[in-house]
Amino acid sequence: MRKISQKPVKLSDIESRLKQRAFSSKEIKEITSLISHNCKLKSRGAQTKQTVELRMKLAKAGYSDKEIDTIFAARKV
Repeated sequence: MRKISQKPVKLSDIESRLKQRAFSSKEIKEITSLISHNCKLKSRGAQTKQTVELRMKLAKAGYSDKEIDTIFAARKV
Protein backbone atom coordinates (compact mmCIF):
# COMPACT_ATOMS: atom_id res chain seq x y z
CA MET A 1 0.00 0.00 0.00
CA ARG A 2 1.38 3.38 -0.92
CA LYS A 3 2.00 6.01 1.68
CA ILE A 4 -0.23 9.09 1.49
CA SER A 5 0.50 12.37 3.20
CA GLN A 6 -1.93 12.94 6.07
CA LYS A 7 -1.46 16.71 5.92
CA PRO A 8 -4.95 18.26 6.00
CA VAL A 9 -6.13 20.06 2.90
CA LYS A 10 -7.99 23.29 3.53
CA LEU A 11 -11.34 23.76 1.85
CA SER A 12 -10.42 27.38 1.11
CA ASP A 13 -7.46 26.14 -0.98
CA ILE A 14 -9.75 23.85 -2.93
CA GLU A 15 -12.32 26.64 -3.42
CA SER A 16 -9.70 29.05 -4.78
CA ARG A 17 -8.40 26.43 -7.20
CA LEU A 18 -11.93 25.71 -8.43
CA LYS A 19 -12.53 29.45 -8.94
CA GLN A 20 -9.36 29.60 -11.06
CA ARG A 21 -10.80 26.82 -13.22
CA ALA A 22 -14.01 28.87 -13.79
CA PHE A 23 -16.37 26.67 -11.81
CA SER A 24 -19.63 28.36 -10.80
CA SER A 25 -20.17 29.29 -7.16
CA LYS A 26 -22.99 26.70 -7.01
CA GLU A 27 -20.66 23.96 -8.24
CA ILE A 28 -17.93 25.04 -5.80
CA LYS A 29 -20.36 24.93 -2.86
CA GLU A 30 -21.61 21.49 -3.97
CA ILE A 31 -18.08 20.10 -4.32
CA THR A 32 -16.87 21.42 -0.95
CA SER A 33 -19.93 20.07 0.87
CA LEU A 34 -19.44 16.69 -0.82
CA ILE A 35 -15.77 16.67 0.21
CA SER A 36 -16.58 17.25 3.88
CA HIS A 37 -19.37 14.64 3.76
CA ASN A 38 -17.25 12.09 1.89
CA CYS A 39 -14.31 12.48 4.25
CA LYS A 40 -16.63 11.30 7.02
CA LEU A 41 -17.76 8.38 4.86
CA LYS A 42 -14.20 7.55 3.84
CA SER A 43 -13.15 7.22 7.47
CA ARG A 44 -15.65 4.34 7.66
CA GLY A 45 -14.36 2.83 4.43
CA ALA A 46 -17.36 3.66 2.23
CA GLN A 47 -17.06 4.11 -1.53
CA THR A 48 -20.19 5.76 -2.87
CA LYS A 49 -21.37 6.91 -6.27
CA GLN A 50 -20.97 10.48 -4.96
CA THR A 51 -17.33 9.80 -4.13
CA VAL A 52 -16.65 8.64 -7.68
CA GLU A 53 -18.41 11.69 -9.17
CA LEU A 54 -16.53 13.98 -6.80
CA ARG A 55 -13.17 12.47 -7.78
CA MET A 56 -14.06 13.08 -11.45
CA LYS A 57 -14.96 16.73 -10.75
CA LEU A 58 -11.70 17.28 -8.87
CA ALA A 59 -9.76 15.69 -11.73
CA LYS A 60 -11.54 18.05 -14.14
CA ALA A 61 -10.42 20.93 -11.91
CA GLY A 62 -6.81 19.90 -12.51
CA TYR A 63 -6.04 17.86 -9.41
CA SER A 64 -3.72 14.88 -9.87
CA ASP A 65 -4.67 11.44 -8.54
CA LYS A 66 -2.15 11.85 -5.74
CA GLU A 67 -3.67 15.20 -4.69
CA ILE A 68 -7.19 13.72 -4.74
CA ASP A 69 -6.02 10.80 -2.60
CA THR A 70 -4.53 13.31 -0.15
CA ILE A 71 -7.82 15.20 0.05
CA PHE A 72 -9.71 12.01 0.83
CA ALA A 73 -7.04 10.72 3.21
CA ALA A 74 -7.35 13.80 5.41
CA ARG A 75 -9.86 13.17 8.18
CA LYS A 76 -10.52 16.85 8.82
CA VAL A 77 -10.76 19.09 5.79
